[in-house]
Amino acid sequence: MTGERRFASELWSQALAGLKKIVTEVAYRQFIEPIVPLSVKEDTFLLGVSDDFFADWLANNYSEVISDSISKASGRSIKIEFVSGYTSSEQEETLSSAQEKAKDTQSAPELSSGKSKPVSAGTPKTRKGKRPSQPPLQQFSVSVPSRTNEEYRDDYTNEMCGIRPDFTFDNYVVGEENRYAFSAAMTAAQNQGVYNPLYIYGSTGMGKTHLIQSVANYVREHNPSAVVRYVTCEAFLNAYLDSLHNKSKFHSHFEFRNYFREVDLLLIDDVHQLAGKEQLQEEFFNTFNTLHNANSQIILTSDKRPSEIPGLEARLVSRFESGLTTQITAPTFETRLSILRHAQEIQSVKFSSDILQYVAERVSSSIRSLKAALLRLVAFASMTQSEVSISLAEELLGDMLDKEAENARVSIESIQKTVADHFGIRVPDITGSKRPKNIAEPRMIAMYLSRQMTDHSLVEIGAAFGGRNHATVLHAVNQVTEDAEGDEEFRRTLSVLKRKIKG
Repeated sequence: MTGERRFASELWSQALAGLKKIVTEVAYRQFIEPIVPLSVKEDTFLLGVSDDFFADWLANNYSEVISDSISKASGRSIKIEFVSGYTSSEQEETLSSAQEKAKDTQSAPELSSGKSKPVSAGTPKTRKGKRPSQPPLQQFSVSVPSRTNEEYRDDYTNEMCGIRPDFTFDNYVVGEENRYAFSAAMTAAQNQGVYNPLYIYGSTGMGKTHLIQSVANYVREHNPSAVVRYVTCEAFLNAYLDSLHNKSKFHSHFEFRNYFREVDLLLIDDVHQLAGKEQLQEEFFNTFNTLHNANSQIILTSDKRPSEIPGLEARLVSRFESGLTTQITAPTFETRLSILRHAQEIQSVKFSSDILQYVAERVSSSIRSLKAALLRLVAFASMTQSEVSISLAEELLGDMLDKEAENARVSIESIQKTVADHFGIRVPDITGSKRPKNIAEPRMIAMYLSRQMTDHSLVEIGAAFGGRNHATVLHAVNQVTEDAEGDEEFRRTLSVLKRKIKG
């Protein structure tokens, strides 16, 4: 081993001690252990990984904690850079040598003999290195604790499953904003393949997970022999990486594929997280086709329509839109009040109708926030054994109510007025059909800000801009995003408008 490689290994060995305290045991085994320390060149630490996909994943999810741990171990700020084409067998070789030498030293190694000034740690970059002649998957050889593959696989199934038994159709409160999605989910549960895929989208905290898990519980109860798989998109990604890196949770990548393809019902939560992950999209595309051809039911949730997900391949957008797409919007007052009354039934503390109505009026952003507000009041009443008045509720929920009020101030109408005033035009110009540049550009900006700063769908935004279709709004959003990336003055204009809109 060269002196440069040995030096990098010693520093990496010390950084690992810190990383073990920061990340979970599973994450450490999956993502940190396979990294190979290569060299330290001035202020940059080169780290070897198996392939570009793994490099992208680390750069996007663990770059900060890795960089911090290395910087603490070295005593100065260090950037990190991932290089593909290195296997864990090389990592074992370099680390074993470093660990032997580390026993004889008590302090972190100096980076250089000179007195160079510390530099700020930058965002790690993914750099393509020369790939070995043999595919990386065949070279991986990672040691694991002495447990059987079956034990690991069972643990992994339980970890990914995550289906709550209390998420059922019976306790799902139905209102005008989710009635269509509820009916579609019930149909999918009772008549497999009628809507395939069923794609449910809406903002965070609107009850999408409750709804699709209700399907899973219904099918399990009425057809115990059915093979049901529920998984978040993140867990699907982790399973995919495990199978690539031979972590023994599956015997092989082939077994991983069978796990998700030999099913009667597959439910994927937060499928928008596929965005930008090309290899994962390829895997999911093939899984989707296999299941669809076998008439296995597929249900997906997302925070956006398929066509709105940036970085999602056109072929997946087409597949997702080939079935039934339905939206869940923010609950109305009547639905929010029903949710609170239903949630209160399982609580030992009961509140008056006035309190429930007050919470339903003031907390409107999501079902999750609504239940969190009720739980806060229940906890206070239980601990203090005191009655909660409206004034006390307002005090206890102060921070939540402030946030709700801030969100409520932003409307499409207020955005349109602010943009029109800023550019010296009228609101009817923005919502009208005129297309000169001095009107078309503010109109696109207003559409973009409406999408960024409100929970309204593309269809709803288009309707507020003179009945335009969602494709027109999506084009405006994409165009403004593209213009902002290459024009600093344009970005400043958007920032000024956002501040004005927020007041």
